[in-house]
Formats: sequence, C-alpha cells, structure tokens
Amino acid sequence: MNEDILNHISQMLKNHKLKTMELSLLQDTMPGNTDYRSFASIINKLIDDGVLTPIKAKGTNRKTSPLPNKFTIGHGRVHEEHYQRLKRARLRFHSSIDLSSYYRLSPAVWEKDQDSLAKLDAYLQKQGLPQKAASLQERSFEIFDHEKWLESKEGTDFLARVGLSLERLSVVPVPDPCMFAMQSELYKDPQRLCHEHLIVENKTPYHVLMPLMHQQRVFTTLIYGQGKAIISTLQGFTTQAGFCLGEQNHTFHYYGDLDHEGISIWYSLQKRYPIRLALPFYRALLQKEYAIGKENQRPNPEAFALFLTNFSSQEQAAIQSMMDQGGYLPQEALSAEETANIWRNQHGSASS
Repeated sequence: MNEDILNHISQMLKNHKLKTMELSLLQDTMPGNTDYRSFASIINKLIDDGVLTPIKAKGTNRKTSPLPNKFTIGHGRVHEEHYQRLKRARLRFHSSIDLSSYYRLSPAVWEKDQDSLAKLDAYLQKQGLPQKAASLQERSFEIFDHEKWLESKEGTDFLARVGLSLERLSVVPVPDPCMFAMQSELYKDPQRLCHEHLIVENKTPYHVLMPLMHQQRVFTTLIYGQGKAIISTLQGFTTQAGFCLGEQNHTFHYYGDLDHEGISIWYSLQKRYPIRLALPFYRALLQKEYAIGKENQRPNPEAFALFLTNFSSQEQAAIQSMMDQGGYLPQEALSAEETANIWRNQHGSASS
C-alpha cells in the first residue's frame, strides 16, 4: 500500500511545474481507500529524503501526526531517475538527436515522445542524416510512417525538441499547384512572345471570368490566387502550364481586394515576379461605396506607399481616405456583370 502511495505522489511531483506544493492538493488526489497514517508516513519520508521541504510559515494541519500545509519541491531529487534515463539514452541514440531539452521538460513529455524518438533513431542509425532531397510528406512517411505528421504541430514541436530542422533532414518545399484557366488560341499562337496572365485573389471573380476566357484577347491564362497561397504556388506555374522555358516572356497582372491583405499579397508577388496591377478592376472598385471592417489586418506602410504609385493623385487620395476611415473594398463589391464587362473590354494594355 505504502509503495502505491509513494509512486502516486512521486508521479504528481514529477509532473508539477510549480516550485511549491500544497498538502491539500496531494491529499485530494489520493485514492479514496488511502488511510491518513500511511499517507503521513510517505510524506515524512519524502521530507527526510529532501524531496519535500516544509514551509514553516504556512503551519501544519494540526492532526495527531501533523504535516506541513505547504512544501517546496526539490525537483533535482524528484527527477533524478529521469535524468539517469536521459543520460543512458544519450549514449544509445544517434548523435544528431539532441536530448538536452528533455532536462527542462516534464518527464511526461519524454514518455509521450518515446515512439517518435525510436522511429527517428532507427532511421538515423541505419543511414544517417539524409543527403537526397525529398518533400516534407515523403520524408515524414519515410521516418515516421505517416506522410502528414511532420507538417502537424505535434511533428513540428517534436523536431524542435530534438534539435533537428527540416533543412538538416534535406526537406525541400514543394508548392501546391496553381489553379488556372487557359485561352487556348493565345497559348498556341507561335507569334506570341510575351504571355500575359491575370491573377485574381478570390474564388468569386475567378468563376465569373473563367467561362469568358475566349471573349478577350489579352490574357493567356486566368489564375486563381487563393489568397496568400499564390505567393508560393506561382513559382511552378510556367512549368505546370507547359510553357517552354526561355522561349517566352511572362507578365502577371494582379487583382485583389482593396484592403491591407490584398495589397500585401501584391507587394510580396512584385518582389519575385514581373507583375502589374490590373488597374481597370481597381478603378471600377473605387466607384463603389466602401465597407468598414477588417480591423484585424495589419497594414504594411512600405507596401501601401508603393501600391499608391500606380494610381493618379485623385485616386491615391480616395484610397488613402478610405483606409484612414478603416474602410475596404472586396472584389465582390463589383457585380458579376460588372466584372465580366471589364474583362470583355480588355483590348489593349491590361493595366491601362
């Protein structure tokens, strides 16, 4: 019985993150059949061993065998067995696995990670750190038998605990594919040395414009940006679309929400690709009544200043005034018919 009480209290102390412990908390978690004399015996043993130190100012419980109401915990003594296990594991595990974080964490974390540590160690012992590049999903399945584990928070946190980065595991980013529609006549035109592409941030304008691809002669493709996703997905677009590398030039035009988020997406894109604003759409948006909201969006002053340079002084003043009032204009402020008419009337430059 006493051994069961000792094991129960020891486990509690190991998982307790504070430096002090209330006697009442220990008592409340004991099994209902625990008698006080046995409980007091174990507490006094832990005091004698230096695991618990009474805080005299808090007094005692005033029972026949009095116990202190509060203790400080000697975590070094509580975790001595855990530290010894870590030392033995360090000698056994592959040298690329760093166990130092487990000295600071609860032993419960160490116990939870045992299966993942075993799989990682087995992989590294067999072949060492991988030299051949692989996608995140491929490497995750190769090591942990689950293709999505490394992209989960659990997997990310585990790698951080053992001091391994995705770079050291030779993981290379593989962007999601773009979603786009194509104007086949422009795509196949051998005389067309420069292809222009329209990116729309949201799903609504994409589905409005997609059926009308052959009613305009400017854009070879219409690309669905999926919000911020386009920043990474666009890098593989020309290969995905089957364009011959080096044989054509490509210019992208961007049309997004007239708010801080949409402006930031355009700003990130223009750092990486030859991209312009699809001004006819933005100018049509500016004729609409703006809404108030999206207070959670964070402005990027540098992006906003550069964005404004694409507009006339009068348009700049209107955009600035809207933003100062906390306003924004989503793409959906234009009706499907208005959006379609702008698209059909593209005859010259897409940015005029």
